[in-house]
Amino acid sequence: GGYREVKKLFNSKNLSITEEHTISSILNCDFVICVQSIALYDALILGKPVIFPSYISSNIFDPNILKYCFVVNSPDELVTCINDISKNKFDFKFIKYEGVDFSNSLQKWKKSLESII
Repeated sequence: GGYREVKKLFNSKNLSITEEHTISSILNCDFVICVQSIALYDALILGKPVIFPSYISSNIFDPNILKYCFVVNSPDELVTCINDISKNKFDFKFIKYEGVDFSNSLQKWKKSLESII
């Protein structure tokens, strides 16, 4: 439901809500707003800039992963970010996610999941 609320806040024709597969959506967009999903990794692997609103989720991602994301810490920051994107004023130095980092991150993720059991 969060994306419907975001769409109401911004008069943007380029913001879409879809039922299609996540990968298709990621491939067809310029930015990914990722809340609490493995889609964060999908977007990084596919080379898309990720906006991560940390205040929405209790998920804690590895800080080594978040260095590749634009982290927003409040609703006001998210609104500013989306407004800047819509006006082509968004100034985020996107760091491309590299394969070596991905392998290390997946190993850390696996260990974290195994520690839950």
